[in-house]
Amino acid sequence: MGLHPKATVAVMAVVLDLLARGYKVALSTHSPTVLEVVWGMSKLKTAKDGPARLCRMMGLPDRHPPVLRSAGAALERTHAVVHLQHDANGRVSSKNISALNPGSADEREWQWGGLIGFSDRVEKAVTGTDRRT
Repeated sequence: MGLHPKATVAVMAVVLDLLARGYKVALSTHSPTVLEVVWGMSKLKTAKDGPARLCRMMGLPDRHPPVLRSAGAALERTHAVVHLQHDANGRVSSKNISALNPGSADEREWQWGGLIGFSDRVEKAVTGTDRRT
């Protein structure tokens, strides 16, 4: 909680290593940095040089064979991003927002579960635009 983004990326590097070793990892977060890592991984899965690009994204050595192997193995794993929301009666609903698509019509997805909604409001206030209309 309250980790600096660099520290969060360091924790995510450990998570990548766990994934590469075959562990299943479940995270609960309010960190947009964690979702940026997951989104970046989803985009790099099919890239020819995906492991090297993932290493660069994470600030890891991109020419060290063991690190590249771990990055490649982590990219081969599947992931899911699920947003949990409480309603007025205390019931919890879940929504798979794994695409993390900023162009989605679903507010829960394009706001990354509410984690980037404030940034969107700041952008609209500063630019005087509303990209949702």
